[in-house]
Amino acid sequence: MRHGFVEQRRARRPKTPAAFVRGMLADESRPSPGDPAKMAAIIIGSVDTTPAPKRIVLGSDSYGIIVKALTERLADIEPQKEIAASTDFAATPDGPR
Repeated sequence: MRHGFVEQRRARRPKTPAAFVRGMLADESRPSPGDPAKMAAIIIGSVDTTPAPKRIVLGSDSYGIIVKALTERLADIEPQKEIAASTDFAATPDGPR
């Protein structure tokens, strides 16, 4: 019998957003604050939204996690602003090259 095979495979998986969600769903000690019926209504209603949203954040916990992650990413790249600009072509009298 291959006892522990599934657990070993899960342990090797990368820490992706999908893995995070699977872990949250499996953790019954931490109930989700989200109402599935409200989430479904938002998803269905988004079909009629123009322009269509690129992403839909569902749940206050999700919103907080996303804002934290994006804030950290922006802080990581902010020190590179001058380096990034230094690789542009030099401006010419007629405008950018």
